Amino acid sequence: MGPLSRARAWWPWLFGVGAFAAGRVHLLYDSDLPWHLHVGRTVARTGQLDNPEFAAFSLWHRSFRSQEWLSDLLFYKLSEWGGVEALCLTPALAALAAGLVLRALTRDEAPEGPDWARLGASLLALSVAAMRFQPRPHLVDLVAVPWAVLAARRLDASPNPARWALGLVLTQALWAQLHGSFVLLPAVVAITWLDPARRLKAGWWRWPLVTLAGVCLAALSNPLHFGAFQNIVTHAGGDATRFIDEMQPARWADLDPALSGSPMGLWWAAMLLVLAAGAVRGVRPRPADLARFLLGLALFATARRFFGLAALLNVAWMARALGAQRELPATAMAWLVATLGLVSQHTLARATAYERVGYGINRGFLPVESVDAIAALNHPGHLWNEYADGGWIEYRLGAAPRPRVSVLIDGRTPPYFDADLFFAARLSAAEPAAWDALSRRYTFDHILVRRAQPLCVARLHDPAWVIAYVDPLRVYFVPRGSAAARHPLRVLGSCETDLTAVLQRLNTPTLCAEAQSELGALSTLTPGAAYLDLVAAAIGARCGAPERALAPLARRCDDAYQNPGLATASAWIALELGQNTLAARCGAEALAREVNPQTLSLAGALAVAAQDYPLARDRYADAVARAGDDAPWGLRLDYARALAASGDTAEALDQARRAQVTGAGARAVQLLRALGAAP
Repeated sequence: MGPLSRARAWWPWLFGVGAFAAGRVHLLYDSDLPWHLHVGRTVARTGQLDNPEFAAFSLWHRSFRSQEWLSDLLFYKLSEWGGVEALCLTPALAALAAGLVLRALTRDEAPEGPDWARLGASLLALSVAAMRFQPRPHLVDLVAVPWAVLAARRLDASPNPARWALGLVLTQALWAQLHGSFVLLPAVVAITWLDPARRLKAGWWRWPLVTLAGVCLAALSNPLHFGAFQNIVTHAGGDATRFIDEMQPARWADLDPALSGSPMGLWWAAMLLVLAAGAVRGVRPRPADLARFLLGLALFATARRFFGLAALLNVAWMARALGAQRELPATAMAWLVATLGLVSQHTLARATAYERVGYGINRGFLPVESVDAIAALNHPGHLWNEYADGGWIEYRLGAAPRPRVSVLIDGRTPPYFDADLFFAARLSAAEPAAWDALSRRYTFDHILVRRAQPLCVARLHDPAWVIAYVDPLRVYFVPRGSAAARHPLRVLGSCETDLTAVLQRLNTPTLCAEAQSELGALSTLTPGAAYLDLVAAAIGARCGAPERALAPLARRCDDAYQNPGLATASAWIALELGQNTLAARCGAEALAREVNPQTLSLAGALAVAAQDYPLARDRYADAVARAGDDAPWGLRLDYARALAASGDTAEALDQARRAQVTGAGARAVQLLRALGAAP
């Protein structure tokens, strides 16, 4: 084959897999990765796998040995070399590696079929697995599983089976240090026995048996040895499955994109259609195909996180099934399957609010500014924190041997945290009584909690605590009288999630002056934080200095890719200032990044400002539908006004009454009277 022919054979793979890989580069939003970085740093600094627990005060009586120590160490070293931003590239690199392995596997399993069929099967499997391409240790199984199938297939097909047997044993030894999915390799090797062609050869059982024994022994090289298997079983059960969605068993709803917010169900259905079409064309599954299909089905039934592995195990069967559809134009099919990854990853798979294309940290999810403020305030002790925030706090503030700030809980699940503590820590944010019970067990020296949590409101009215820092999502409490409470936030400190609602109280010169002073205190803790620009703009809008508001508003609209909430807040402030053009630009940025009741409500307000009442009605209707019974009274009241302006009086009355019931008060009464209804 000449250079031109080789280029023609490779370009669809480069385009298709490259497009898929490009779609895997997104902002860091995973709450588990920071904890893995923290563990990797500990291993690097101590040089030991066994280390006493020092970052989570609830586990100080234990030592910790990471089952995935090598992944943690590699991720940490990568972050040292290229910063956290470099970690955003790891899913793309894993996707490229998986694509190369799948190309070799499908060429072995379907050598006579067209190349577009092999590419189509590979991209279809990758698309099913797309949501698992995240910078975490489980990336290894998305490459290792198809590699194991390929190596096991070549075990006896090669004139030198010893080389492949050794390769599988070494694969198991390495895999056992990287991720718990290494337990799948013995099953993949055992499936090679099901190939009838092998039984025609003398000693057909010898090399698979030797390899199976070797990989089982190599599996014991995991740091937990025999305990690794118990750890995996425990990890998949217990209270973790109650709270962590991806660890729960699969449901029919997971196959419906409208309900799950993911296109995986579409690709899963497409995979089954491909297999069915192959059966019509006479492509019957081999015993090994059926065994791998059943293995994947068992994994999927165990937990949703194995959705992708189930597809990757079926690539060979899909390649042969697609290859049987020979009447399809090869060129058209090549373009179709090559763009599958691009389309799926840049449209449908972007339904999740936190998975946004880009490099860096998703500051709308991870507590970056909050933790920077905690570090600046230098207040030591036990920190009550929410489960998803613990990993980032440990990574930033939990360096060995004894951090000044230690957390209650982090991203680890049972068996690391016992089930009772796991349950109590998760519940204490939503149930103040549960927090009170937990505080009798542990002493909390400070609290970091999301604004919307009931615990935030409870501590806001507790005279023993004051607010020392706020950002768009979280509130940081310290004990009254502590050194960190020297600048308590009385005006800007609030548990409300709407910045404009927080600043509605700025109706006197005294309050405006106090807010400006508090803004200065915040600026010393996290200088340059985007949120501070919005606060400054809002104070300018409320306190008669609008000229100071426009520049930061425009600047923060451009930061929407990291935190769409910034663009949403900017648009609301611009509307209050009467800057409708700027508000429309900020609103468009927010809607392009995130569609939720808040951005849809903003879109409705922008339509009202443009006097497009039918559009406002539709936007508010969508916002109320998404919020359901939890729609706030302000949203319902705005919806009622838009309905009245567009002529739908009956529905306007209904929404106005609901707004009155949920707290609108005099404003709802005024609208009801304007509509001719006695309240």
